[in-house]
Amino acid sequence: MTAISALLKTIPLLSRLSPTQLASVATVCERHAFSAGDTIATAGVEADAAYFLMDGHVECLVIEPDGRQTTTAIPSGATLLELVPTISNG
Repeated sequence: MTAISALLKTIPLLSRLSPTQLASVATVCERHAFSAGDTIATAGVEADAAYFLMDGHVECLVIEPDGRQTTTAIPSGATLLELVPTISNG
């Protein structure tokens, strides 16, 4: 098992995959680093990736139509899919 496959195995969403399946997922994975304030995803924009948060944390910022803002902290180990409206690294 490669290092990236072993890392992927720690993600709950992928933990039940076989070593062969993990190796297949690993072939399409890319490692990205984001800085504070970077936008990772935006509501209404089709996502082209899923993000597995391996280290650090992000803050999910939601701006309501009336201008109210709410922020939710997302811890390391989370899987970020299209379910999260706007994600900014905080």
